[in-house]
Amino acid sequence: MATQFHDEQMNFDYWRHTAAIDLLPQHLEDFQRLVKLLKSSPSFQLLFARINDLTYRDLLISKLVEMPESEGRQVHKIDLGDEGKFPDFAALESWLETHGKSRAVIHLLNASVWLQGKNLEALNLRRNALAEKLDSTLIWWLSGSAVQRVAQQAPDAWSWRGGVFDFLDNEPQRLMSIPLEVNAPSIGNLSLADCSKRLAVLNQQLNEDTEIPDDFRLNLLLEQSDLLESIGKWNEAEQELRDKALPLAEKMSDLRSVALVHGKIADFMQLRGEFEAALNILEQQVLPVYEKLGDLRKTAITRGHIADILEVRGELEEAMRIHEKEELPVYQKLGDNPHAAVAAGKMADILHKQGESDKALKIYQGLLPIFEGLGNARNVALSHSKIAAILVTRGELDEALRILEQQVLPVYQKLGDLHGAAITRLKIARIMAERGNVDGALNSFKLILTDFEKIGDVRSANLIRKIINNSLALKEQASSADQSKGSAGEEKNSPAIPPE
Repeated sequence: MATQFHDEQMNFDYWRHTAAIDLLPQHLEDFQRLVKLLKSSPSFQLLFARINDLTYRDLLISKLVEMPESEGRQVHKIDLGDEGKFPDFAALESWLETHGKSRAVIHLLNASVWLQGKNLEALNLRRNALAEKLDSTLIWWLSGSAVQRVAQQAPDAWSWRGGVFDFLDNEPQRLMSIPLEVNAPSIGNLSLADCSKRLAVLNQQLNEDTEIPDDFRLNLLLEQSDLLESIGKWNEAEQELRDKALPLAEKMSDLRSVALVHGKIADFMQLRGEFEAALNILEQQVLPVYEKLGDLRKTAITRGHIADILEVRGELEEAMRIHEKEELPVYQKLGDNPHAAVAAGKMADILHKQGESDKALKIYQGLLPIFEGLGNARNVALSHSKIAAILVTRGELDEALRILEQQVLPVYQKLGDLHGAAITRLKIARIMAERGNVDGALNSFKLILTDFEKIGDVRSANLIRKIINNSLALKEQASSADQSKGSAGEEKNSPAIPPE
């Protein structure tokens, strides 16, 4: 139950942050605060939202509908501009008594003119009666002056307010076009909240500033795609590359930029399991460009990606040769310690697959202080995860579980890395299954499958379905004592955990 609670909490936190990325940056904090209040709402709640742009109001409401409805709660919108339906407060109160049940969320629209005079006086007088009768949250969408009027003229009702939220855009924040390499934060260690804020800034800048130079706009689009990838929005990230970044790079006639975008598209194809198509792009449209330009670092990185695909295809010797002979020496020559450490980790991955777990473990343990020194939280977590995988093969399940639960999962959750977190919870569930807790593992697998489907990781989703089918078979076999040995054998043949 605790694991399921944490999964649900992470999914909620992920949703409330990512839902806000296309809002104005100055509104993120109030939006996320409002969502949190809706999630944990008491039986009655009175909220006020300041707004002056009706289109923007409708965008906000469309986002606020998803979470309550996913919990089976009713969401209503009342147009108080319809004087025929709501001529006075009594008519509104009667409607609310009928519909304001079961923690419903009710948005009161076009209320700035309606909520004054006798109607405002009635709200002030009837606030206790509403609180007693209703099991719902009322969100009043009002102009700034109307909110001020409620505060001044209806002090008793105002005292019931659960929150006031500012979505006015009279003075939108204008963003300076500072060069990306100076202004952009490091994506690797951004928390989910910071990542969402940065995406909101990028969205505003890309959508509102029509005078951004092409080269700078391309950099912003690439950063946007990287951020979307880091929080598991793979489909959106790839779409940005295909629809915006690639045409812009081709328009600029910049061979390096075109190769860079093609390489990122190939990465997504590889993540989805389209290995041959990804390999074709890397070998024909990316690698030749970097070799022609004499870009040693990009050439080595591309060769490393090619080796990753060869490893997945089972060509371990050739993959190891590329990492060891064509990639790592380049990074060492350039003094590129971060990329050298990553390449060494990939070599350890191959050693582990070849049965050289002792050598692999030694490399992973040696990489930990390097990544810690570089401040790369994601790679620290990844190294811990790979150490845990080796411990599992040795039967050291308690220590592996401790590492996954205490040193890996919290990092991915903080980073908002839905994919990394799902992979980690999958590993935890496999340990549960190893210990004989098939029911608990099966429940976890089903939740994890939902995450992979949400991300768009088709390959991992298919693997999880196979694991679920195997777990169901194990459950059936475990019910008969004479089939227990067969059950253990079935577990050994279950699909491998997808790569992080």
